[in-house]
This record gives sequence, structure tokens and C-alpha cells, in this order.
Amino acid sequence: MDPNGIRVLRLHALRTFLCFVLVSAMCGLNCACIVPECVDSTEEVASSPDGKFIATEFIHNCGATTPYVTAVVLHPVGQTVNISNPENWVFSARGKVPIHLEWIGGKVIRVSGKLREEDVREKRREWQSVAIEYKFD
Repeated sequence: MDPNGIRVLRLHALRTFLCFVLVSAMCGLNCACIVPECVDSTEEVASSPDGKFIATEFIHNCGATTPYVTAVVLHPVGQTVNISNPENWVFSARGKVPIHLEWIGGKVIRVSGKLREEDVREKRREWQSVAIEYKFD
């Protein structure tokens, strides 16, 4: 093979290798940007006395690189809610926090437990027609 043919083959091999590296890097970046699969484990479920609403406490776990989150969602009976979506959380706190849900009538729920105020991330005071009270030790 003449020297020009070898040179062309080397350039072709180099181009192929660089394309492979570029595509691999792009794939690696895309994979790194994907949100990890999170697991939600239900800790407590409390139905309102009038049977219209459900409060669910759960632990949100997205793996070793993120802290646990204890959260609460409310929803009407018979309707499903995506508990993994933080927009649906009426309460959330950093870590595995022991809390308790207690309905006071059909329109008030109390979230209580032993936690520090600085660990609280979300603390709504109302949701639809339900008032939310908090009592932390």
C-alpha cells in the first residue's frame, strides 16, 4: 500500500475513534443528568373522620447521594396522587423523622413529632378545605 493510502486509513481510524469518544462522552453526560429512581415507603396513613380525605406520611429515598425526606401528602378518597412529586407535599422535613398524623374533625389535621424547625422544608397551613396544624417537640 502506498504511503498516501496508509495516511488516509490512519485519518479515517482517528476520525472514527474521535466520533466514538464524542458519542460516549455525550451519552455519559446524558446518563449523569438523569434523575435517579426514587423509592417512597409509606409510614402512616390516616383517613379523616368524615371519610373524605386521606393523609399519607412516607419516606422519600433517592439513593446514597441525597438525604432521606419525610413527607406528607393529602388527597381526596378515591383519587390517586403522585407522592414522589414534591409539589404535592404539604409537609416535608430533611431525614427520617418520626412524625404522627392526627385528624381533629374532618377539616383539620395535626402533624406532630420530634424534629428541629431547621429540618423542616415544607410546611403548608392549608390544603383545599383542610387546615394543617403542627406540633413539634
